[in-house]
Amino acid sequence: MTSPRVCIVAALCLLPALVLAQEKRSPPSLVLRGGATMTNNGISLLPAFSLGEPAITYDLSIGRETLRFEPQFRFALSGKPWSFSFWGRHELLRAGRFVLNVGANPSLVFKNVRSDRGERAPEIIVAQRRVATEVAPRYALTKDVSVGMYYMFSRGLGAGVPPQTTHFITVNTSVSNIEVTEHLRLRVHPQFYFLRMADREGYYLTSNSSLHWKGVPVSIESIINWPITTTIAASKPFDWNLGVRYAFGR
Repeated sequence: MTSPRVCIVAALCLLPALVLAQEKRSPPSLVLRGGATMTNNGISLLPAFSLGEPAITYDLSIGRETLRFEPQFRFALSGKPWSFSFWGRHELLRAGRFVLNVGANPSLVFKNVRSDRGERAPEIIVAQRRVATEVAPRYALTKDVSVGMYYMFSRGLGAGVPPQTTHFITVNTSVSNIEVTEHLRLRVHPQFYFLRMADREGYYLTSNSSLHWKGVPVSIESIINWPITTTIAASKPFDWNLGVRYAFGR
């Protein structure tokens, strides 16, 4: 019998071909973009948590500018699945420089657990199901500078899926197209955020940075995360990563 991991790898290998085939049949207004990011330390959508080992992320965006399907697949570099999320996102409102986006997703988070056959039993991978919704208002101060907020609520499905509820709230700024040299551009996205998981909570600072060359689809990316104060035991005192991203599409 074919293993689930082989099926997943095969599907990911076929993904670029499916995207290109769809692009040829689609009207010009269709959004088709995505990429792959390889990093020395996989950091979650919630920056307080990381995989603690090298990881690779595949992401894709298909649809119109106002309505998109955006799946994301995260793996440890060893091939073990980490998390799969299947976002549907909609631009609910655009009024001048103000934009309001909303979204929802079902997701799978994979955990290594030991079976009940004794201490010497091998670990198995278990998929935990979650659902989430998000609200993301943003206001453009200039062409390259914007401020915004982000709120995500997530709930685990089924018994034994900790934590059952998660609240993630950020206040953020995005500054793009910072000229480093004639051909080198920097983008920074600092955030202050509040995270509450079940009955534990914390306040954090995080920043995403991206350095890219004009006209080149490869960029260098980094995430850093500092807890200000927290009672969430699994979050690290300080965390960071450095990665390389290849992007495609338009």
